[in-house]
Amino acid sequence: MTSGPGSDYGTYEPARFSVSLALSRAIEVLFGNFFTIFGISALASVPIGVYVWLEHNGMRSSGTGFVVTLLNAVLSALSEAMIVFATFQALRRRGINPGESIARGLQRFWPVIGASLLVGIITGIGFLLLIVPGLVALCVWYVTIPACVVEQLGPTESMSRSSDLTSGYRWPIFGAALLVGIVQVGGNALINASLRRPGTLVAYAVVYFLWIALVRAYESVLSTIIYHDLRVAKEGIDIEQLASVFD
Repeated sequence: MTSGPGSDYGTYEPARFSVSLALSRAIEVLFGNFFTIFGISALASVPIGVYVWLEHNGMRSSGTGFVVTLLNAVLSALSEAMIVFATFQALRRRGINPGESIARGLQRFWPVIGASLLVGIITGIGFLLLIVPGLVALCVWYVTIPACVVEQLGPTESMSRSSDLTSGYRWPIFGAALLVGIVQVGGNALINASLRRPGTLVAYAVVYFLWIALVRAYESVLSTIIYHDLRVAKEGIDIEQLASVFD
């Protein structure tokens, strides 16, 4: 089974890097291929949903948090790798096959996991150091996973590649990440205010799980499109040249 954007989707070849264009295009790609992209993200978000359920039912043990954090890190990285492939297929106006997207992501299992863990650890340390270093790290390595998948680089090489690509564009990338973060926090607050009560725990867990999966799906699509747009802006490369590794 494949999903596709339809005949009116149009070829995506931006003449310059534009965060507003990337943000809007990410929405089109996500909702034009919703079931595949959201489904991949939802599978990766299962540990978070289970954790919320256990926590609000008083069933969380001392080791649950560590296990969930580890699973969440691994599955999030893999789902992003899978969504990278799906997004490129959408940008190429090709149908998206869920099985192929999953298989392509799994092909890069160890490099993606390594890159994700390195970025996560360094960014986490940065946030502990008065937040600002963490924000800088987030912008510098924003396109690490797309670089790892598309260019088939190792973990440190992917981080270096992301640093090169984002150089000169980190303020716009920060703006995009901040906007997504504000929307996520606003959604979290709304869900907590309306559903986090003793009689609505099931609804709360389900809605929170779906919301997190949706945000993650969008973030993965957005980072891929930003990676694509940065390479177009800096290297003058077109979508078929970029995605030739998948053929």
